[in-house]
Amino acid sequence: MNERSLRLLEFDEIRSRVASRALSEEAARLILADLPSMDSQKALSLKGLVAEIYNKYNLLAEEPRESLPTIGPVLEKLRIEGSSLDLDEAYALGLFIQRGRHFIQWLRVSDRDKQEEGPLLSILNSIPDCTPVETELFKILDRDGNLRDLPELREIRNRLQNLHKELDLITSRYTNSEESRKMLQSEVPSQRDGRIVLAVKANFKGRIKGIVHEVSSTGQTIFVEPEDIIEKNNEIVFQEQRLAAEIARILRELTFRIAVHRDELLQFHSQIIYLESLRARSRYSWESHGVFAQDISGDTQGPLKIVQGRHPLLGSKAVPIDLAMDSDTRTVIITGPNTGGKTVTLKTVGLFILMNQFGLALPAAEGTTLPLVDGIFADIGDEQSISQSLSTFSGHMTNISSIIADASSKSLVLLDELGSGTDPEEGSAIAMALLDHFIETGCRVLVTTHHSILKNYGYTKPGVQNA
Repeated sequence: MNERSLRLLEFDEIRSRVASRALSEEAARLILADLPSMDSQKALSLKGLVAEIYNKYNLLAEEPRESLPTIGPVLEKLRIEGSSLDLDEAYALGLFIQRGRHFIQWLRVSDRDKQEEGPLLSILNSIPDCTPVETELFKILDRDGNLRDLPELREIRNRLQNLHKELDLITSRYTNSEESRKMLQSEVPSQRDGRIVLAVKANFKGRIKGIVHEVSSTGQTIFVEPEDIIEKNNEIVFQEQRLAAEIARILRELTFRIAVHRDELLQFHSQIIYLESLRARSRYSWESHGVFAQDISGDTQGPLKIVQGRHPLLGSKAVPIDLAMDSDTRTVIITGPNTGGKTVTLKTVGLFILMNQFGLALPAAEGTTLPLVDGIFADIGDEQSISQSLSTFSGHMTNISSIIADASSKSLVLLDELGSGTDPEEGSAIAMALLDHFIETGCRVLVTTHHSILKNYGYTKPGVQNA
């Protein structure tokens, strides 16, 4: 794919807008790394899948708009023997399977009564059933991602709850006693290293026996763990360590049970992310009220017809264009005044071709028909290069020479202001020589120009039209 042409035609902006519709960061990255397919069969297959999903937006079933967590690193972790998922990782995996399942159910709407298995249904039927893994995960976790009240945890949690009540009772003796209260900077107990301490005024040092954990920066406050609290704090620390160890064991055993399903999870993940990248394309197409270009049965030499096409990046400012090139017309020469929309027309045609082969509907009217090309090459705008000491004309010629080397009979070539930047006579002669070459090659060419002599060229050459 010609990266420079993608940049000139601003395809990156379209791709970014599509990626923003994805409900998964992984799907968005997949879209941003993707390019329009120059393989006609792959382009047709992609567009067919996107169109199938697009049609589901007209059905009554509400689309699930739940975000899909990123689980690629989680699946990699399952590869490591003896590894253990943490709570967040286990919850992300459970949510992904659950929401992926909801996504599949929505995609199956209206397909249940089909007699033949279409491409989309074929993909859906090949996705492995990961509900056993989902069940295992949500036996341990609740739907908010918290550990359930499991029997093996209940005794420890109850013991901790009672210990905290006992500790509160002991500390309240200090805060409720008038004699003790006058020795405290604050009646609210503090924590140091996970242990309950009292903020004691420095001048009462030694009046409350216990361990000093810290002294304030002013030296006015000493944080003391009273002797009668130490034992309770020790017991709480012990029980908390027991709880952490038990949770670690539960997660380790859970990881072991689901790791045996890793291959199914990898397939489930990759197919859901792929389907989400298709849904993002469909969503973008639906929101832009686009229509899918008619196919020409894979015939790359077929007609090119745009009906009321609007440049997708201009919004309400876009002026609809109509353009038709029949199968015998290989070159269109567009003339007209500056700011007359010639360059926008070139960019609209080029961007429509790219969008079509990226699986997107187009902001145009029904009847729009596009050929499938094996490459798109553009020379648009001022190509002056200060760093390479090239003039505007030389910059254009350098780019066009690379187009000549790469364009085939199945390519689309877009040339803006061909022959400009030099003497008009020389520019016209060069422009005609270039057009002769492209006509001989057989590629489809759209040209804008100010040179009136090129109009006469268009009238005298078969397969060339003036617009």
